[in-house]
Amino acid sequence: MGRRSVIYNAAGLALEGEFTRADLLPAEEGAVPYRFVLRSDPASRPPLWVHEWSDPSKLGHARCGRTVSGYVLRFEAVADYVCDLGAREIRCHPQRGVESETLTGFLIGQVMPRLANLERPPVLHASAVAWRGVGLVFAGAAGAGKSTLAAGLCIESCGLLSDDCVALRASGPAFECLPTARGLRLSDRAVEVLSSSAAPLAVSDAVPLRALFILDPAQAPDLPPMARMRRTDALLRLVRYSYQMDPHDRRQLAAQFDAVSRIVALVPVFALRVPRGLGRLREISRFVLEQIEAVGAGSV
Repeated sequence: MGRRSVIYNAAGLALEGEFTRADLLPAEEGAVPYRFVLRSDPASRPPLWVHEWSDPSKLGHARCGRTVSGYVLRFEAVADYVCDLGAREIRCHPQRGVESETLTGFLIGQVMPRLANLERPPVLHASAVAWRGVGLVFAGAAGAGKSTLAAGLCIESCGLLSDDCVALRASGPAFECLPTARGLRLSDRAVEVLSSSAAPLAVSDAVPLRALFILDPAQAPDLPPMARMRRTDALLRLVRYSYQMDPHDRRQLAAQFDAVSRIVALVPVFALRVPRGLGRLREISRFVLEQIEAVGAGSV
């Protein structure tokens, strides 16, 4: 870790810590930050584990536990992150030998999105781009192609808003997409194929939300490549792809459903079937923009 304290925008919240991340944007002026503190002692066991999940491709086994002052997020073989909500402090108790870049990676990619979704839902497992002054959001499971599609859209003159974590904020009667990232997390193969393209232009200002897409590579091949979803179906899928801290907490779940319900009532949500591989990336990217243009003209 470095010695200079910096305040970043992480998932729409301010995060202060003695580390450097070139992929993060500065925090909004006047925002009260969460303070990240690295500890050397082990964290105490929380009184109640409330949620656990596994993702062999990325996280391994993970748990969420309640404490008197907030939550503990435990990522096996990495660290415990003790989140004190009142003090706005995140104490990291790492496993021996874990590098600082890995610790901040889990902080930014897993801990902060869940804290942000707890405070200001919804925060979605998604990527987002800005196109002609509006935001397009692509949600889906890990490996669905969100970052790759965002990269393809950036080649087609879109600006990058966020990658892997999208914070949506109410703005009057509408919602806007918050910019939170300067770069994309791409597979080695995608980096190799797209290396000749210019780096995506990061957008620094929030833009109105125009449309959401649910990426699903597993859809049946006879389905249309893009179709507008019913509100109920869209609601359930978007809640599923949100960064929930404790999915068994009724108040958290109610706040999540309320926020997402307002969004699906205001903007269209589409099911988007994305072919595997990179061969048709530019074709799919152009298709998406053409369809959104048609939506604006009232023909879809």
